[in-house]
Amino acid sequence: MERFAFVSRHAPTQGQIELASRAGIELVHVGDRDAFRPIPEAMDPEFQGIIGVHPLVAVKALKNDKKAGVFENISRPGPDGKPQFTVGRLVVVSPCFEIREFPL
Repeated sequence: MERFAFVSRHAPTQGQIELASRAGIELVHVGDRDAFRPIPEAMDPEFQGIIGVHPLVAVKALKNDKKAGVFENISRPGPDGKPQFTVGRLVVVSPCFEIREFPL
């Protein structure tokens, strides 16, 4: 299993944990990070990659020669709806831009 830092305000959902596991990834929730500032986990040798929902998190991972993962959200509420997350698939990109997709 590869260890990926999971960058999010919320702990990973059961669906995210299961999908990551199918991809050979152990999620380590590190909390929220400002995607516009340095992300320490991008330079931490403990992690082989970083997973988040903000695309800039993925860009910073790749910039630091880490794998990047992004979970697709398939349940976007309307403008006045309560935020919710239902995972649809996981996309993992390597620093050499090999792309792997893991559907639900």
